[in-house]
Amino acid sequence: MFLNSTRRAIIAKKYLNKVKTMNSKVEDYGVLPVERPKIKATKKLDLSGEAGRQIIKSETKLALRTHAKTFKKLADM
Repeated sequence: MFLNSTRRAIIAKKYLNKVKTMNSKVEDYGVLPVERPKIKATKKLDLSGEAGRQIIKSETKLALRTHAKTFKKLADM
């Protein structure tokens, strides 16, 4: 079914009216939303060297421990 642009705009507007934003969810509880600044990550993680090796090793162990059943199933495929 091909919709013209006006029809698509009406459908999009109806959809957007149904979607609850975080601010409207907060307002339902009587709390006023606060505008927060957007903060971008600036730190670069250096994984070279011994410290980087340790980070990779510990994160790998954690992933293996957390998803042990998944890795077991993948190994048995």
